[in-house]
Amino acid sequence: MQRLSGDLKMPFQLDRELYRKDDSAMHEALREAVVNALVHANHRGQGGVVIERYPARIELSNPGSLLVSRVQLLQGGVSECCNKSLQLMFQRMGGGDKAGPGMDKIRAGWRVQHWRSPRLEESLQPDRIKLMLPMVSLIPDEVDRALLLRFGDRFATLDKTAVQAVVTAQLEGSVTNARMQEITGEHSKDITGVLQTLVRDGLLTQQNQRRWASYRVAEDSPQSGDDSPHLAEDPPQSSPQLQPDSPHLAASSPHLPPELLSLAEPARIKGKLPAPEMQALVFRLCDGRWLTSKDLAALLNRDAENLQGRILGGMVKKGLLDLRCPDVPNRPDQAYRAVANGTP
Repeated sequence: MQRLSGDLKMPFQLDRELYRKDDSAMHEALREAVVNALVHANHRGQGGVVIERYPARIELSNPGSLLVSRVQLLQGGVSECCNKSLQLMFQRMGGGDKAGPGMDKIRAGWRVQHWRSPRLEESLQPDRIKLMLPMVSLIPDEVDRALLLRFGDRFATLDKTAVQAVVTAQLEGSVTNARMQEITGEHSKDITGVLQTLVRDGLLTQQNQRRWASYRVAEDSPQSGDDSPHLAEDPPQSSPQLQPDSPHLAASSPHLPPELLSLAEPARIKGKLPAPEMQALVFRLCDGRWLTSKDLAALLNRDAENLQGRILGGMVKKGLLDLRCPDVPNRPDQAYRAVANGTP
């Protein structure tokens, strides 16, 4: 814990007896995250518990899978633990939340620092859970300035939730209703209204519909009679999701072999492919291996949710792809494998 939090700022606080407190909500949240990784891990799984400290984030990952739904996880109060004895031990030592998985305490500690909300990811092969704790502002100054230059008064007059939606889309590549619930705690229906308004006003563009909907920052261009400065667009890259620092590939698809990158190159160098060609490419990529929609999106340089809605779902219905978890077809970590002797 000292190595993780030793260089983090300790705010000046006094307890009820006017002694300086040597702890903070952020340090308490970090301890909770470490305890969670230990008590919820499948210690017979691959890789063990890994805690990594970066300049702008802390990542904790452990073998295993979520035992409660994401909705229950966000609401708190429901806990299913892999290691009851470890959980009891830490509780008796004063660590570990007794009433749930501790996400409320972790998120509250991060809110106090005005840092971006923690983000949870689940991956397959091997089964792992990763908790990312960003140590960056909810609205970094440089991002705020860039969006203000780009959209002018349309961005300057937004309310807090709308600003956070656009900033998140800019920082993370896209934003979804579920991610905004993690960040703001607001109701799904209210967030949908905010996102749709941003689409109507030209700040975001929508990809897919309903539960698969995601939103990206709109490609804005100067309007007639508008003399306000706009940021120049970056030159297009052939495969932005496959750069070494890409969050899509590095965070969720570290196991993809180089030969798959070579196989998927035709899709990465072309902006659009006819559906039959894309299906044939997906079929070859999934031949003999399980791949998630995030894996395929990283390989093909496509949006994962759009790929799942347009290509993967149809291939499953046609009997071209098998589901790793057929009982729960809409699992966010669902994986696909080509059906033996199938023909796309």
